[in-house]
Amino acid sequence: FDICIMFEANIFSEFFKDVMILEANLIKKMQIPTFVLGAGVQSDKHYSLDFVNNIKENVKLYLDAIFSSGGNITLRGDFTKFVLETITDYKFFVSGCPSMYFNGRDLKISNEKVDKEFFIPMLNAHRVQDLNTRIYKNYPKSVYFDQDNYLESLYTPQNITDYDLYKQPFKYLYANNRINGDMNYYPWIQEIINGQFNFSYGSRIHGNFVALQNSIPAFIKIIDSRVRELAEFYNIPNSGYYNFNEATDDLYNLYLDLNYDKFNNTFSEKYDNFVNFLNSNNIPNIVGENIEYKEYISSLKYFNYRTDSKVINEHKNLVKRLSKSNLYKFVKPVKIKKEQSRIVINILGIKISYEKYIQDKTSQIEFYLIDAFEIYHFLPIYNELLKQGIKTRIVAEPCKINTSGKWFDYNTAIRILEENNIDYCTKCNPNAKIAITTQTVDILSKYKNKKVNFSYGFGFSKNYFNHHKNSIKGFDIKFVHGPYHKKLAEQYNLPTKIIEFGYPKHANFISKNFNRKEALKELGVTTNKKIITYFPTWDDDASISKFANAISDLRQNYFIITKAHHCTFRLVEKKADLETLYQISDLVLDGNFNFEESALLGDIALIDTKSGASTEVPYLNKEISVLLLSPHEDLNKFLPIMTKYFKVVTNPCNLEKEIQNLENDKNKLLNSFINEIYADIDLDVPVQILIKELNK
Repeated sequence: FDICIMFEANIFSEFFKDVMILEANLIKKMQIPTFVLGAGVQSDKHYSLDFVNNIKENVKLYLDAIFSSGGNITLRGDFTKFVLETITDYKFFVSGCPSMYFNGRDLKISNEKVDKEFFIPMLNAHRVQDLNTRIYKNYPKSVYFDQDNYLESLYTPQNITDYDLYKQPFKYLYANNRINGDMNYYPWIQEIINGQFNFSYGSRIHGNFVALQNSIPAFIKIIDSRVRELAEFYNIPNSGYYNFNEATDDLYNLYLDLNYDKFNNTFSEKYDNFVNFLNSNNIPNIVGENIEYKEYISSLKYFNYRTDSKVINEHKNLVKRLSKSNLYKFVKPVKIKKEQSRIVINILGIKISYEKYIQDKTSQIEFYLIDAFEIYHFLPIYNELLKQGIKTRIVAEPCKINTSGKWFDYNTAIRILEENNIDYCTKCNPNAKIAITTQTVDILSKYKNKKVNFSYGFGFSKNYFNHHKNSIKGFDIKFVHGPYHKKLAEQYNLPTKIIEFGYPKHANFISKNFNRKEALKELGVTTNKKIITYFPTWDDDASISKFANAISDLRQNYFIITKAHHCTFRLVEKKADLETLYQISDLVLDGNFNFEESALLGDIALIDTKSGASTEVPYLNKEISVLLLSPHEDLNKFLPIMTKYFKVVTNPCNLEKEIQNLENDKNKLLNSFINEIYADIDLDVPVQILIKELNK
């Protein structure tokens, strides 16, 4: 061979650190000019430089091998160029992604708009759950185009046995032929053309590029540096410059706002620059002059799963199997509307939002995540602080640097933050004046100033974490839910300030009118039976194994909805418990299903004594009847307030009888219980306390 050409999308990353060395050695052995086209770095969407020191030596060896071979390299964007030029003295050419030049230099995107009745968006993401379900519902002609994750469900659905990937709203879209995708380029393009799509939206760069190649306008949802720098290089409208909230805004209105003049005015020059690079390096090419190649790929025979009768039948079978697995429900996302700055500033050649730059340097209060569930506990006060003009951040440090280590379900947390357009950062500011956690004080070990603990529920166990000494010791302030909680916390006589703050997580929900009938309909629940909602905990105090048969027997007279603990879904060692829950329930809600809504679905609640749901459910649903379950006969390890207000069942044989007794004698002391556990305090109270602490 005379030359070697390689394509490397994000080779300059910690993930491909070792690959750089392997390829460098390969290039040296080949002893022919090697050209790498469209290479890029991998960082977060804020262009963090945290990864650079960890890869710079490997980058040097890799680039030395390329240039020593007599070859060259082109880069995806200006951020990659900036990073490489801080590591080496080589000069680099930014080409963007070569695939964008497939249809020649005269590519244009029209600014003309279609009427809403003719608006047909094509959507893309890594998973269907990554887009807000409002988009799918509001635009029933929209189609999700997959590039990898769901191809097996399209080509060989009979091979699917693990349903974890196919959670809501996959089944809804799949059953209505709204998930599309191809293993080959030509059929992919034909589906786009035949479908008469006129807008592309999502976070997959090539999912949007194939639309742009065919003069279909696209909007790119920025999720990382790789996507961001390509969008910026080609001047493609993107979420870094447009304020679009999937949970509240209309996709069609976004489409109307977009303008492609910058893309159109600069594309031909970028095309010419790339062709000149190829020619100056004596690389043979037919870029933009590939009619014969297009005719060739159009002449090939491709397997069409859409018309294959066997595959069509297997599609139907998969829909049935998914229906039984209870993983297809729509889950309403938390709706958070937050204005984002469109002002940008150029610092050291790196474009970042002005708001982000200022916040990174001067954040006053930080909420430090070690578990995705904490997001919902932090948000109400986080949003109130922002309204007060306080520079506040939610911090989601990756497991590698997170103080909790591998415990943090980082990907789930990032998905929730991204879906709801919540601003966050992936590295804490140790100089923040106040740091907040729901856990022990060592979680905030990186912070130098005041440390605050937020309680996230009240349980009846004497060792329940939120009133245990370890949740108080070392903090400047401990926020508790109510008077009884405060009394328990003060018994340790620690210097920590103990302050009541009600239950901020539920403050906004309680004021809303919840439509139980509509919620059940959306979950596919149509029954005349009374509904029992089951809230088991996840550890050794879970009632699952002991009460499984008794709960299953209840299905003759009741409809069982189970809200499994998020750890039961997360932890591999709890897989057997999760399978049991599916077997004994009519419906199992996902671990991240909205807890507030789950509390209002039932007529009767069965709740584990150790679970925080034992107090939250009656707090949220004043009409529900509550029965507590314990796998242990001895109840001495629980607070006496538990049996003061609730009946506890320890013998599964007595369960049905106690439910009948419960229905005949509703809990008349519920209001007294709620007032003792959860104080009725306005959100502004804890917010003003935090602001006061800032000013000291």
